[in-house]
Amino acid sequence: MEPALEIVEVSDAGDPRWGAAMAIYEASFPAWEREPESILVERLGTRRYRMWVGLRHAGVAGFYLLDLNPSLRYALFSFLAVDAEARGQGLGTLLCRDAMERFATGGELRWLLIEAEDRQAAFYGRLGFSKLDLPYDVPRFDGGGTFPMHLMVLSAGQRPTHIAGRTLRPILRHLFISGYSLKPDDPRIAAQLARVGDTVELIPWPPGGDQEQLPC
Repeated sequence: MEPALEIVEVSDAGDPRWGAAMAIYEASFPAWEREPESILVERLGTRRYRMWVGLRHAGVAGFYLLDLNPSLRYALFSFLAVDAEARGQGLGTLLCRDAMERFATGGELRWLLIEAEDRQAAFYGRLGFSKLDLPYDVPRFDGGGTFPMHLMVLSAGQRPTHIAGRTLRPILRHLFISGYSLKPDDPRIAAQLARVGDTVELIPWPPGGDQEQLPC
């Protein structure tokens, strides 16, 4: 039996639940992986960023944040985290499924992307995300350099077997410039785009693992 969790949107950084979510955020992600809170607040105000929190016993047990980019028809599943004392109870799965359902019924977006390390990539893969078959290096928020991750994707509608390079390149360029605040001539952008061929295969992850179907 899955644990009860009330999932509600937080749209104002003045909401006390925002502060509770930010405490979980800072405790869950290293400094190089955390986007500055000032940018989160700014983009929450423009509704580019949307945050939902999971409530248990009236307290924030976890949250997730989506970065919506309708001009390129993609969203980035930026962050998902559960309070340390509430982990191992299936709350992360409930939050992820909620995000997937919102994406599936949103209508205007085609791709839901998430960047994940090995353990998290296996988690998202079992829930229905596919891995893009290319090396992927995430820019660090604390300065220069990159960190290798898996780039995972969920598609609205039927699950495709590949994504065209002409579709993926503008998304990655936008993600690195707008999401990571890199300058357009930053060599990390060119290095990543050079890895994208005419098509990029989408592969089940982990290999041989069972995947859930996209919620409808």
